[in-house]
Amino acid sequence: MIERVIGIAGDTVQTKDGQLYVNGAAVEATESRRLKFLSSYGRPQAAIVYSELLPGEERSHLIMDFSTDEDFDNTPLFVVPDGHLFLMGDNRDNSMDSRAPSGHRALFAHAAEGWSSLPYPSIPTDTRDDAIGFVPVDALLGRVTAVEASDNACKASERDEANGFECLIPNIGKPL
Repeated sequence: MIERVIGIAGDTVQTKDGQLYVNGAAVEATESRRLKFLSSYGRPQAAIVYSELLPGEERSHLIMDFSTDEDFDNTPLFVVPDGHLFLMGDNRDNSMDSRAPSGHRALFAHAAEGWSSLPYPSIPTDTRDDAIGFVPVDALLGRVTAVEASDNACKASERDEANGFECLIPNIGKPL
């Protein structure tokens, strides 16, 4: 799993209407551009790309956001326990990360209540895909510095591109 470290032991983390808060302060996120693209399933998608600067960082990074009312856009206040990290993906509305402390299976119960649009017909019993939640510092393996490979491919036809859709071709081998 590759995620961004958002909080360390003692930090508080929360999202409200899609806005990230760390230790009670809104994290600076500036709109970079609006994007229309075809998902890996060929479905049209629209997103806003933001440049986000986390507390204590010198360089911003890009995040992609689809909505301010998706599953994890409004969370409880999380307090990161000793020896743990709080992680979030840069594709915020499509990332199962530390905002899922109760596990994936718990989301299926909400889906039945109309809370989520997960495409699964029943609650799975396999526990291997359970909670991400807080991640032990000991589980950290390293720092990502470049994209070496990706399963994303350009699927936009000339007609799609004429309608404003872009191909999201990864920057293989370029520094992040």
